[in-house]
Amino acid sequence: MVITIPNVPLEPSGRWNRSSTTVRIVAPAAYPQARPDCFWVDPDVRLASGGLPQNAQPNNQLGPNLLWFSWHVSKWNPNVDTLHTYLRVVLDRLRQGV
Repeated sequence: MVITIPNVPLEPSGRWNRSSTTVRIVAPAAYPQARPDCFWVDPDVRLASGGLPQNAQPNNQLGPNLLWFSWHVSKWNPNVDTLHTYLRVVLDRLRQGV
C-alpha cells in the first residue's frame, strides 16, 4: 500500500528549490513486522543549488520520474514503531538537505 502525504514542508527554507512536496511511503505487505523502506517525492525536488540530494535519483516505481530516496530505518520495533515513526525518519532526512 502506498501512503501519500501532500504538502510536506521542505525545511529549513533555502535548502531546497521549493517549499513543499508530496511524500510517498510504501507500507510493506508484512507491516508492521516489516519496516517501511525508502520514500519518494515530487520529481522536480532538488537542492537549492539545483543538484540531486545524496542517495536520491529519479525512479518510476511509484509514478513517472518521482525522486526516490534510498533511505532506511536503522532500528524498527514492530511493537512500538508505526508509519508515523517512519514519517519522522523521512522528515529528518529532508531537513538534512544534502
